[in-house]
Amino acid sequence: MPYAPYRLTCGNIVRTGNADSNGLVTMFLNTAETTASLQWGQLPTSSDASTSSSSSQTSQNDRTAYVYARQIIINPEPPSADARDYYNLYYLESTDSANAQAFGNDYPSTTVDVVHGNGLPKTNSSEPA
Repeated sequence: MPYAPYRLTCGNIVRTGNADSNGLVTMFLNTAETTASLQWGQLPTSSDASTSSSSSQTSQNDRTAYVYARQIIINPEPPSADARDYYNLYYLESTDSANAQAFGNDYPSTTVDVVHGNGLPKTNSSEPA
């Protein structure tokens, strides 16, 4: 989702911001955590409509509701890097070969580690990137 607001929570680290024009977020964290929670696509709560422009950003963020949420794997050396990358890119087929086939349909000329590592948008898909 281009420019979608997000909140990333990793242990006690919380980062907020907006995705880029391709709907991508790149974050570098120095942490021992192996998973993180990503929420995106904010919906204002009913109290946001009546908030004056003088309210603090922190209090506005506390009332923010997100449309989507997902656990992501951030372990840099998982047992299977491809399985991690497919999962994080939301390829959830029952086997690695099925994930590889679905991925190949969306990214016919690159590999999963390149897409995962560089945050490349889909190039050939019936679904929006």
